[in-house]
Amino acid sequence: LPRASEGTGAKKRWEGAVTPSPIIPIVGEGWGGGVFAITDTVAPHPDKRWFLLQPQLYVEILDSNGLPCPPGQRGEVTVSGGFNHMLPLLRYRTGDFAALEFDKSDIDGPILVGLEGRPPVVFQGTDGRAINNIDVTHALRPFALSQFALHQDGAGQLHLKVRRAPQVDEPALRQTLQGLFGSGQTVLIDQSDDLGKVVQYTRA
Repeated sequence: LPRASEGTGAKKRWEGAVTPSPIIPIVGEGWGGGVFAITDTVAPHPDKRWFLLQPQLYVEILDSNGLPCPPGQRGEVTVSGGFNHMLPLLRYRTGDFAALEFDKSDIDGPILVGLEGRPPVVFQGTDGRAINNIDVTHALRPFALSQFALHQDGAGQLHLKVRRAPQVDEPALRQTLQGLFGSGQTVLIDQSDDLGKVVQYTRA
């Protein structure tokens, strides 16, 4: 089960009644499939602890300066490697926060404690509709953008930053976003040779 679908107590009791096997919540990511599973069904613990499902994924906890945190200190969950050998992750900052521990009493490997998932980014269309960031991803999929970031300010304007490239078609990008958000949507596009490390979706 994905983290967002852990469900209520009643839902879990219903699932337990119809499913004889234990139900194990799993944290999954679009870039990595199942990444962490909760350990409660393996060894009960007062704090929720999550163990790594992919041994080929290297996990670090970084502070606000990008430096590794010592075991037990909370920071941002950051991963490298993964199952895609053609496009491995390199210190991908997930936006999730937790502490990393190494407790070999029941689980032999790294364990995340106190995992707190990043809040979803929900944009607003010109008619007040809620627009999920995954809808933006799907809309921009036809464009060969090597890197981009989208921000919606307090006035509702969209600020799209893209890495400069010959194939970047600003009119087509603007038209696509207006088709998703509404024909009257203001879209400001900024091309840059170096975007640096960016958070892909943000909203004021």
